[in-house]
Amino acid sequence: EKKKEPAQVSKEEKKDAPAEGDKKTDEQGKTDDKEQKNETPQSQTNGTADGDVRNINSGSKPKKGKGKKEPKEVSAETLKMLEEAWDVSKDLELNKVLNKARLLAATKLPPPPEKKKEPKFNISTDQLTKLKNPTGRIEACTASLYRNLAAYSDKELSTAKRKEIAALIVKIMGVAYMPEDLTGYYEDMSKKNQREQLNIFDKEVFYNSANIRLREPKSGVEWKEGSGIYINNYENLIISVNAQKQEQLKMTSAETGHDIRTVVMRLKKAIVKLEESIRSLTSRGFQHKGQAFIHTQEGLHSHAFELSFIVHYPGFSKEEEKVIKNSGIKAGFNVQKYGKRDGVYELRLSQKPDDTIEGLLNRAVKGVDTLTAEEEVLEKKHNIDVEKLHDY
Repeated sequence: EKKKEPAQVSKEEKKDAPAEGDKKTDEQGKTDDKEQKNETPQSQTNGTADGDVRNINSGSKPKKGKGKKEPKEVSAETLKMLEEAWDVSKDLELNKVLNKARLLAATKLPPPPEKKKEPKFNISTDQLTKLKNPTGRIEACTASLYRNLAAYSDKELSTAKRKEIAALIVKIMGVAYMPEDLTGYYEDMSKKNQREQLNIFDKEVFYNSANIRLREPKSGVEWKEGSGIYINNYENLIISVNAQKQEQLKMTSAETGHDIRTVVMRLKKAIVKLEESIRSLTSRGFQHKGQAFIHTQEGLHSHAFELSFIVHYPGFSKEEEKVIKNSGIKAGFNVQKYGKRDGVYELRLSQKPDDTIEGLLNRAVKGVDTLTAEEEVLEKKHNIDVEKLHDY
């Protein structure tokens, strides 16, 4: 049998018949159009609802639309109830806390405790640099400070305590704590016999420091166990340890001649270094009350500072003793005979409670120059040639 061949389609029929792919595309397009039409009302509805919410929050009236309900107005009673619910003024616990806060705010806090400044040897290096030395003839000048350690405040020190203080000074004045010009050696005077003590007191530093009286049996100094003298290597600084009846330390700087400025500078340097070291080892400084150092020396006040000049006045020695005594008082000094030589005196500066260290030094320089001028007048009066006198 002959197979049937498919019917042939003419060219014109092919043109009129749509392609299969085109049919599918048309159907897909129609479906998308329908979905788009269905989605448009939904987005419009959501947008309107969001707008209404924003209008309500901002307080503006929502736009009226078809089928939309306006929000109900809240009654005054409801608002009042809400306000009362949020009112915390009647909360008892909260009121207690607020009252405490008000009381704390009204209460004035006490001022912070002021850190009390302890007294110092109150003169600066600049002030000492500007100090003028005396111009007159002076054998020696000396400056001393009396101090007691705060760590040893007993009025009557035991032998053990005196030994502790002596050992402390020996340690401090060594090379570990002191510069080279202040280091030296310690003499335990309680272990020295009379001859050995006299040999020590023959040193020039004891003459210059107005301590020549230590040679005398009636000097009033008891060299008990734990008592001694520290002498620096240059022999221009000494520290008497437990040698006085009450004071534990007496530091003295001395110099031959009239250079009182150098003497006080050395004293300042030594006392500052000493106090720093004492504080590092005992955590305390010197005994004081307010701004005054504690001591028992008559004629000295808050500074516990002593200043003296050793002078040779052969002119005054030709006059009655009351002449130099009166002249000394006018110049601001307490004058007394010094040593065994004729015409040698110690001029010890008199002090007032309100004196400053700088004021004392300036008054001392002025006073000794005044006495020296009077001495020169008396030397001419008695025809005394000082250059022909023996060396002093």
